[in-house]
Amino acid sequence: MKLGLNLTREPLGGITSANMALIDYLYEEGHDFLGIELNGRLVSKHTRIYDKYEEDRFDHYVINIHDLGVMDVIKKTKDIDKIRKKYKKVIQTVEDLLNKNRPDVILLNGTYYIPWIISEAAKKLDIPYVLWYAGVLSKEVEHYDKEFKEVFKIMEKDITLGAEAIIYPSEICRDTVKKIFSRRKLPDNYVIPNPVNDIFTEAEVGDTVVEKSIAAVGRYARVKNFDAFFNIHRDLLGDGWKHKATFVSDISNANTKFPETMELVPPMSAEGLLDFYKSQGLIVCPSYFETFGYVPVEAICVGVPVLVNHTVGCAQLLIDAGLENMVADFKNHDEVITKIKKLCGRKVSKVKINNIRAQVKTDLVCAKMLSVIQSAVNKFEEARIV
Repeated sequence: MKLGLNLTREPLGGITSANMALIDYLYEEGHDFLGIELNGRLVSKHTRIYDKYEEDRFDHYVINIHDLGVMDVIKKTKDIDKIRKKYKKVIQTVEDLLNKNRPDVILLNGTYYIPWIISEAAKKLDIPYVLWYAGVLSKEVEHYDKEFKEVFKIMEKDITLGAEAIIYPSEICRDTVKKIFSRRKLPDNYVIPNPVNDIFTEAEVGDTVVEKSIAAVGRYARVKNFDAFFNIHRDLLGDGWKHKATFVSDISNANTKFPETMELVPPMSAEGLLDFYKSQGLIVCPSYFETFGYVPVEAICVGVPVLVNHTVGCAQLLIDAGLENMVADFKNHDEVITKIKKLCGRKVSKVKINNIRAQVKTDLVCAKMLSVIQSAVNKFEEARIV
């Protein structure tokens, strides 16, 4: 089978982590790939993460669209047909690539404008695609003006309803999407936790603990709610709870007041994150909403306690594994402060760690995903038989 993918290169991105895990698995299984990367930046650092694959089995194309930023386009028109016309050349370019290197199916990761562009080209060529939810766009743009939100909701609807099947990484994600499109009949859908890099699920869990050292990791965005982490750090210091706090991110373009008492660390590789997690007493994930939540799952897999908002997808994984004490309502400030003090530096039961690992093990997850993708292809082909 030849699989089409939308590729990304974000070092801290969940889409990149998920894609790499799935590609590695399917590559070993003998499948081929067409990777399409729509690059919205004028300048990007070259990524070598895909260089390990043989060119005759892994076609990787980069299309630069930095001059067509989606916010700039929407500012000029809120009409989806005019927006589609604005991206006509890009959609045609993607269509040409798909036609030349025709995949059996496309796996679209995410619901932002880039997957939307690829889905538009796929529909024109009658190529089936499976939607792998990574971020619910309607939740990501909740703070935008009404007109912008309406446009993005239409994009998300177009991608979602046009899919042959949908894979959700969590029950929270599935329930949220069903609520958004409550009046629509959704395609076949499945809840499968995202695959987590073997470097975390096979790491040795140490016996040492790190006290009073807390951290948060991820891209700075409103939906991630990292300002809450900054405020929690300040309040802990105000309570006299001395600790070290670290934030792993790039905030060069962020509109926030970063605490002088907190350490800022740039994004790092999976290997770097493994060592970083092990140097912490607690990883905090205060997001308003996440479809999965790679950072806390990676951390718990290496034996580091976490505290996640109850609206994060992996919260159910933690609860099912017997780690409900690591889930909190971040609107309840006192509960969060109390749990941070109690959890930081605590040992995590190896039985419970293994409960989590068993749900996100790459081979297991990717085998389930492959089954869904293959079933979607078979269903699509059967529907074409008259």
